[in-house]
Amino acid sequence: MIGDMEASAVFGCPCGRRSRLESPHAAMLARASAACACGAPLAAPCAYVDLERGHAVRVEPPSSVASWRALEQTCAEELGRILAHGSPHLDARGRDLRLRLAFSLDELREKLVVWSHQLDDAVVETVKIRAYTSHPSLSGTRILVDSVGADDTLTCRWPDGVVELPGTWVRDAHRRRDSLSRRFPELFAGTFVNATRYFTA
Repeated sequence: MIGDMEASAVFGCPCGRRSRLESPHAAMLARASAACACGAPLAAPCAYVDLERGHAVRVEPPSSVASWRALEQTCAEELGRILAHGSPHLDARGRDLRLRLAFSLDELREKLVVWSHQLDDAVVETVKIRAYTSHPSLSGTRILVDSVGADDTLTCRWPDGVVELPGTWVRDAHRRRDSLSRRFPELFAGTFVNATRYFTA
């Protein structure tokens, strides 16, 4: 605990109180539908902050996705205000947080799945773009990483079921990170690190 705040917590949760996530990754991976101890559905924005791992994710309701451009611009500012309400230690550690914007608890869960396997979430999104190109049936849909195999295979959920993206794609994308960051700069510089930004109006 840092001051009066837990190192891993959700702020602005539906029940209106600050909640600690016991074993942040394990809790979120086990229960995609729960963002905090109250278990209430997400109807308003909340923020997931994990100081030990250096993650901060602002989670908006899915209905807000059409406003992603405006929300991306204010994401850092909003999370800064959240951290400012805590102890001075939080503010100091918060300067190095990796900031992200998500539009559902499932998207938050996906980030935690990817990060727990030491993968770069921006690189993973470029793998999704490759999947959209290789599998026309996926075009225009949202695919979410559900698990990562020992060989880096990404098992993903999409509206029609499950699709597996080869681990070779993941490793190849990580090797080509520099060139991919030049091709898709928004994924590597913004807070809405999601391939759907390219086809969401």
